[in-house]
This record gives sequence, C-alpha cells and structure tokens, in this order.
Amino acid sequence: MYIHPENQDRYLPWADRVFRVDPYPWYDILRTEKPVYLMDNGEYVLTRYEDVLKWLKHPLGTMHPGQGPWHAFDNTVLNRDGAEHLKLRRHSNKWFTPKLVNQFAQRTATLANEALDKYSDGSVLDAFHELGVVPTHSTMCEVLGVPDDDAGLIYRHFLTCTDALSPDIGKEDQDKAQTSFDYLFERCDYFFKFKRENPNTWPKGLVDDLIELIDQGELEYRSALETTVLFYGSGSPNPAQVLASILNHMAREQWIWETYRDEPDQRIAIINEFIRLYPAEMSLVRFVSEEVEVGDFTVPKGSPLRLMIGAANRDPAMFTNPHQFDHKRPPEATMHLSFGIGPHACAGQLISRTQIKTILDAIATKATRIEIGGEAALAHTDRVRGYLSLPLKVY
Repeated sequence: MYIHPENQDRYLPWADRVFRVDPYPWYDILRTEKPVYLMDNGEYVLTRYEDVLKWLKHPLGTMHPGQGPWHAFDNTVLNRDGAEHLKLRRHSNKWFTPKLVNQFAQRTATLANEALDKYSDGSVLDAFHELGVVPTHSTMCEVLGVPDDDAGLIYRHFLTCTDALSPDIGKEDQDKAQTSFDYLFERCDYFFKFKRENPNTWPKGLVDDLIELIDQGELEYRSALETTVLFYGSGSPNPAQVLASILNHMAREQWIWETYRDEPDQRIAIINEFIRLYPAEMSLVRFVSEEVEVGDFTVPKGSPLRLMIGAANRDPAMFTNPHQFDHKRPPEATMHLSFGIGPHACAGQLISRTQIKTILDAIATKATRIEIGGEAALAHTDRVRGYLSLPLKVY
C-alpha cells in the first residue's frame, strides 16, 4: 500500500492524492483497528456499518450546525431538526412524488437522447457533462421553475462549496467556497425577484410555491432562498457523479453493461449495487446534541461524528466480498447508506435514482456497446467522489 507522508494522519491522510482516488485500503484498516477513531481535530470517525447506521438514525446525532461557509444552509432541512425540520421538508416533498418525478424525468430522457444522437458515429463525448450534468441540472431547474443555462458552471461552483466540508480544509478553500456560495445565492435571489416582477414568464415550479408560502407568512424569505440554492446547486452533482462512476465501471467490465442492456429486469439491482460501491458523498457529519457513549468514548455535547458512508458501504460484516460488484446479493445485504437514512436522508434521492436509470436506459436503447474514450478527469476529495469529465465512445 502507498505510504503516506509523515505529516498526514496515519489512518486518514485526507490530503493525500492516492488516498483520495482509492481510500478503501485505509478504510479497511481503520475499520478493523479503530472502528471509532478520535482525530486530532476533535472528530469521532465511525467506519463500521452498524455504527454508521445507528448514528444516522439516532435522534441525538442529528444536530447539524453548518460548517464554515455551510452556515449558508442553517435555515434548511440540512441544519434544522425536529418539528422545524419536518415542516421545511413538507414544503418541498410534494414536488418529489413518484408521479411528478417520472414526469420531470422526461426532460432528462430528452436531453440524454439528444446527446447520444450527436455522437452516434462513435466519436468521443464527455459523458459526464453531456449525459450527466446537463440533463440532471436541466431537470432540477424544471422542478424549480427557473432557467437551465450554465449547467457546467453551476456544477463547478457547488463542487467548490463541498470542499468546505472537508476535515482538512484551509482558509483558501473556505474563501473559494464562500465565493461560490455568494454566486449561487445571488443567482437564486434574482430568480425570486424576476418571478415576482414578471409573473407567468417562466414555467411554474417549486420556487413559485415558496413565494406563495412567504406571502402567506408561513415561510421566511431567507429559508426559501436557502432551500432554492440547495436544490439548484445540488441538482446535478450527486446523480451526475454516480452516473459517471457507473459508466466508467461498465465500460471496463463489459459483461455488466451487456447485462444491463439485455436484461431490463436486472437494471434496478445493478444501479443499486453501483450506488453502494460509488456513493457521491463519502462521509457525513452529525453533531451530538448531548453527551453520548460511542464505542469506548464518552463524546461531549456538540462534538462532531464523521460517519464514513464509503467505509460502511464496504463493511465485510454486512457485504460479502464488499469491493466486488455483485448485483445479485440477497435483499438483506443490499441496504447501502449512500443516501443516508433517518430524518436527514437525502430529500432528492428518488429523483436522483430515476434520472440515473433514465439516462442508462436511453443508452441501452440506442447503443450496443460503450468504450472508454480517454482518461477521466477526477475531482475526488476526501468528502466527494467528483468528476470533471469522462471521455466515452457509444456505439
């Protein structure tokens, strides 16, 4: 295994490039030797499936104050708990019902098919951008009822924002994240002002509902704005990153692609297994709301628990041969934690799953095979499995 520099943490060398590309050997060691690990920065790191599951669901582990620039979301479901969290969640949940999600996914399918038609001659396309970022961003904009321009720019800004969630972040990264947050907030603030001044110019969407709630005195403008930025910025990164990981893997193991193409009844299981292997977010942080016992530690109130989703999803105590793709695992061994679980489970997981399947189905309908068209440009950090591009040939 690669030997990390001496100034890095022995178990979690966050800034090491080799670790960022393939952290799983380190996760395996940490899970075995120190399943609850106290880092120098005061974070308690959990890597076992059963522990991560417990503290994702535990009501004492859901307090989630914003980290640095992420205080920008203090008035959203991310950083609120209890009755207030449920109230905020209800405002957006009705826009992500299965019926509406399937309707919105028609936009995803249209853009995916347009991209595939442009490259039907076997020329190289950037599958990450044209099949991942553009369709998913456009679909989320349709949900919100706002323009869908500059998909790549919005993705880059939100990726910069996620850098501020790293345990190894410095002031320069925080400043860059703050600049990206400022841009996203200014843009979404403009959406609200335009819709008020020019009613019926753009299609109706979630933003219109939020405006109505503001006018009725049921929601503060700041909360509505933060909610819009959250969906607007995160609408493409997670599904696009997971899709890129799937296509990258399928192109290298053609039997998986062929199974997906030829056996439609296996598709949901295949996608689920890939989501286990390649979660978009590798860890989540929860701050305990009172003193608790975690493993052999007494964890003081307000302390951060870093729940390692990527490690839990490959825990051999839960998943046999955890680093191996196996879409035929029994149902009790398919419960990954990639979208979280409990009160703070990802609000957009249904639309993310639907979009991923919609795009893969479009490829399966139009293509007989897929091949790697060049080296992928990765933006992996300790926190996010990010992509910048994925050259692909689709025949």
